[in-house]
Amino acid sequence: ARTWLDRVYSRFGVAPWIYMNMSTEASCSWPSSVTSRYGLWLAGGRYYNTTLTKDQAPAAYWSTRHWRTVAAWQYTSHGRVNGWSGNVDLSVFYGSMGQFNQYAKASSNGAAANYKSYASTAKSTVPPAARRASPGTSSRACTATDPR
Repeated sequence: ARTWLDRVYSRFGVAPWIYMNMSTEASCSWPSSVTSRYGLWLAGGRYYNTTLTKDQAPAAYWSTRHWRTVAAWQYTSHGRVNGWSGNVDLSVFYGSMGQFNQYAKASSNGAAANYKSYASTAKSTVPPAARRASPGTSSRACTATDPR
């Protein structure tokens, strides 16, 4: 996974988020070289199959093992928005628009810009419930070829 993440960053100047559920985050041994540089977009949870509107984002309730903060949370796949009759995924971002823009900040020539870690700039804006809590017990390593 690290090779792919680094390649995307090197090629596009964008530090991609890693999208996974809480079980995968807890059951894998994610190195700090990944968790400190690439944001976590957490998927699912107790409200995942609940029909919600964009104004009904539930409070964060989890604890993570490896990431100190959660960049975003996809809290439902059954969201409702005006102008669309079907389900849509709804997510919430834990930060300001300026912090969001730091994830995709590239130079004008398309080369990678100087990277500034989101985790270091967002400590005070991320709700405490979205921050890392106590470690789990698994130490399984996840790789780019891992079927999970």
